[in-house]
Amino acid sequence: YEPLAYQVPPLPVPEQSSLYQLMHDLPAYELSPKYQEVLAIVRENASQGRKTLVWSTFIRSLNTMQRVLSQFGPAVVHGGTADREEQIQRFRTDPDCMVLLSNPATLGEGISLHHECHDAVYVDRDFAAGRFLQSLDRIHRLGLSHDVTTRITVLASEKTIDEVVAARLAIKLSFMGGILDDPAVQQLADLDEEPAVGGGLDRGDLQALMGHLRAPSA
Repeated sequence: YEPLAYQVPPLPVPEQSSLYQLMHDLPAYELSPKYQEVLAIVRENASQGRKTLVWSTFIRSLNTMQRVLSQFGPAVVHGGTADREEQIQRFRTDPDCMVLLSNPATLGEGISLHHECHDAVYVDRDFAAGRFLQSLDRIHRLGLSHDVTTRITVLASEKTIDEVVAARLAIKLSFMGGILDDPAVQQLADLDEEPAVGGGLDRGDLQALMGHLRAPSA
């Protein structure tokens, strides 16, 4: 769970450096493109007085982004956070806290942030469609003023596991939307019954994942 020590902005690459050493010290010389995009989005939102909710499945990513986004006073909530309520309250009320970092497994339900925050960014997602839908509800609820625009951004890297997850979630969400009102259909489990271990993977997810791992690299 230790955060990666990214250098912002990255250092110039020394001449005659070995590839091994550069890879070992990669966070000093190259900022993750996803983190770079999150930083740009949060900075732009903050300049407009808009708070941002940033989602990641992985605690190490949350801890790393806490460092990358330190200038925006980030609040952090995950399974190991002892002062969750204090962190959430700080995000709601502190004008210097412009970003909340969390994961859907911890903050996916039961917390309403739609009055304070209208921007969410997903750095990554797992296969749990139910948790994804619940996480969307943190900042988008009925009763919002008509002049409020809610913006959801999902970051995905081409030819990576991100595309597999996106395709599987699209299938699940389409299936949910199509048959929720059909009592004769038994295939869809209740959202609360979705597997909590392994990111909600089912047999189809595993097949898609294994197909991605076996695919030749381009």
